Amino acid sequence: MNFSIIYNPIATKFSQAALDHLIFKFVERGLTLNAVIKSEYAGHVIPLIKNLGGDGGLANNFNLFRHNPIKSIDKLATKGVETMMDSIIVNGEPVAYVSAFCYVAPIPFLVNTKLKKKLGHAAYVVSALPVIARKPEYVKITYTANGETHSIKTCLALITTSKGMGGITLYQHANQNDGKFEVFFLKKLSPAIIPPVFAQYCLDKVNLADYVQYADVFSTDELTIRFDGILPKYAVDNDGNKAGFDLSLHDNVLHYTMGKKIKILMPEY
Repeated sequence: MNFSIIYNPIATKFSQAALDHLIFKFVERGLTLNAVIKSEYAGHVIPLIKNLGGDGGLANNFNLFRHNPIKSIDKLATKGVETMMDSIIVNGEPVAYVSAFCYVAPIPFLVNTKLKKKLGHAAYVVSALPVIARKPEYVKITYTANGETHSIKTCLALITTSKGMGGITLYQHANQNDGKFEVFFLKKLSPAIIPPVFAQYCLDKVNLADYVQYADVFSTDELTIRFDGILPKYAVDNDGNKAGFDLSLHDNVLHYTMGKKIKILMPEY
């Protein structure tokens, strides 16, 4: 196997020492270094990732240590095993590891970089509060999965092969190599669920499957979503990247299927 590295020099946990250690440990393992590429400007990492076909947001899925890059590198390099991971295709395009839409979906993209450096993942909570305080905006959809069709109104949709996003585990028992992806459609944002979700978030113990009374939660290998009426709105995030694409070009339909299996290196549990 060979490997390439894309690094963001202003990322929260970046250090030259960690980068050098990563290269040394992977080469020591017997891997061949292909390229080390620096993200040169806000948003540059997106085309770089697409060109190389990877994503750096899966650490929490592999029992790595978000706050200790050196320890994570050592675990991955010394105890890593080659395995396969599911991927998703939506309207013919690959999804990195999560697809999301509706009014709270852009929050991860709106977190201020300086605030994240100071507060870590608590910055997501701070950024979410003004959004959650507003009246929820719902989008009417009709979806088909597992041979059934349902029409609902949702204020948050998550479709993913990952156990979580934003460094937080959302599906405690998700299997990333079972040929299925996880789907979550939040149908009611009740004030009653905010305190327990916040408490679970702080402990990284969120399990979206616990909230079936408020949402449709299921696994599937194919999903079709048709938008009825008003489409979800997306703003430009703080890096200048568009957080969505023009659904009108796809007849207001999102079609999700399983993509190719991806070979990855992950630590033994």
